Amino acid sequence: MKSKYEITLFVFIFCIVRQAECFYHVPECFHHVPTSIPLRSPSLLLHSKPSPISRFTNPTIDDLGLPLADALIAGVVAPVSQVFICANRAYSPTWLIATLPPSTTLNRAFRLFPATLSHGAVLAILWTLGCLASKNYEKEAFGGGEVEGYGEPLKRTLQAGSVATALLILATQADLFFEFGRWVQPGESGEIDFRILTAFAEGLLDVGVEAVWLVFWRVYRTSITTRK
Repeated sequence: MKSKYEITLFVFIFCIVRQAECFYHVPECFHHVPTSIPLRSPSLLLHSKPSPISRFTNPTIDDLGLPLADALIAGVVAPVSQVFICANRAYSPTWLIATLPPSTTLNRAFRLFPATLSHGAVLAILWTLGCLASKNYEKEAFGGGEVEGYGEPLKRTLQAGSVATALLILATQADLFFEFGRWVQPGESGEIDFRILTAFAEGLLDVGVEAVWLVFWRVYRTSITTRK
């Protein structure tokens, strides 16, 4: 009986010989392969429609400074303007909490700064996701495409705002769920109704202030491109 080493050597030599035979006689070795194999044309592969996920994983950013400028407008300018709107204390959002202790050297505005930045960071992230979903960092979104005018930039700005608003609603629903430990509905109790109305008012204020600032900024950014 042959040892396992001899069998292994025999199999190895057979494979080498078979590979050499296939190399010199390719048609004979692959005669069982059908002559016509349906393959996708290379032109179709190059011009295939990208998936929606690629808008987030591989976005097109024609102006590298635009995402940063958008984040500053959505995450700093708009929330700070809300603080000034609520300065008369007629209405104070729940996120507007003085996180720093009272001090003689810091007035109330500076003590509200960390809470404002924290809330603004969430709004900036939501706006960025909306911009990626609506391809708002491409040149067509700020007047750099073939279509002139403000129609396309305003359209994409509204699309990004719609996505960001939907994400804000989902985030608010998640916040209510974690606060009460379950899904709540209006009419269950006075406390729940007050909390839902408060969340609705805060979301409405966020959407309104963000819309004013971001539309103004995008129109201004488009005007810079059209003047070149």
